[in-house]
Amino acid sequence: MKKRSTIFAASWRELKALVRASVEVLTERCKDVRVDLEDRTQILKLSAELNRMRRRASNTPTGSSDPRYDFGADQWREIDVAEQWMAVLQTNRLRRQAVRLRIPFPADEELFRRMEWDDDEDESEYLTEQGFQVARERIRAECQYRRTVAAFWLSVVTGLIGALIGLVSVLGR
Repeated sequence: MKKRSTIFAASWRELKALVRASVEVLTERCKDVRVDLEDRTQILKLSAELNRMRRRASNTPTGSSDPRYDFGADQWREIDVAEQWMAVLQTNRLRRQAVRLRIPFPADEELFRRMEWDDDEDESEYLTEQGFQVARERIRAECQYRRTVAAFWLSVVTGLIGALIGLVSVLGR
């Protein structure tokens, strides 16, 4: 009788350790999802602000002396900085996806630019259009590969279940 209780206790400890590890993984994944959602909302807000600024710039009549239509170099600089900041957020989001999928993130210097801050000494790097294209292609290829593998195993399992059901129905008669 003592042997059963020690086996049960050992399996109970293993189960608790497995549950703890699963909870830690889920907690980490929830943090990633939360950060991803925060970045998405920042990107959407920034995109809306950029659209408003661009509309204002495109509606500016040339040669107008009205101060409401004065769109100078400072405003264009704000648009440029906002576009760079949006690229930094999108780069960080793609980098997290690449890490999660365990694929290499583009590291070529020609695929990156540096953010030009006046007041920050460690300037953020962001992907160029070509860099975004390379990163997205790699992520899409990995996701497609994983879907293909999952579909293969799903069809194998479905076939086996169908064969077992057929075997049981034949043997059951």
